[in-house]
Amino acid sequence: MNNYALSLKGGNICEVKIKDKNVLCINTIALVPSKTGTNYIILHMTTSSGKSAFICNLNEQSNMYQIQTKLEFLENEIVSFEAIGTGEVHLSGVLFFFDSKKEN
Repeated sequence: MNNYALSLKGGNICEVKIKDKNVLCINTIALVPSKTGTNYIILHMTTSSGKSAFICNLNEQSNMYQIQTKLEFLENEIVSFEAIGTGEVHLSGVLFFFDSKKEN
C-alpha cells in the first residue's frame, strides 16, 4: 500500500493507467486556495470501461474547498480526470498492490 497524490490545473486533462495487480482509491479532492478567492474547479472523469461522471464542483466563493469521496479504479483501467475552471486541485488516496496467488 502506497499513498497516492495527483495535482491537476484548470483546463487540463490527466490520464492515469492503473497497472497490473493494483487498485487505486481516491478519497480526498481539494482545491488550492488563491490570493483573490476566485478559484473554482469542476472535476469530471472518464474511464476506459466507458464510465463518465461529474465528480465535484469546488469553489472558493462558496467556501467549498474539499470533498471526501470513495472512487475505486481497478487494474488495467485508464482514467482521465478533466479539471474545468481556474486554479488547481489535489487528488489523494491510496494505491493498493495485490497478488491473487497469495490470496488463495
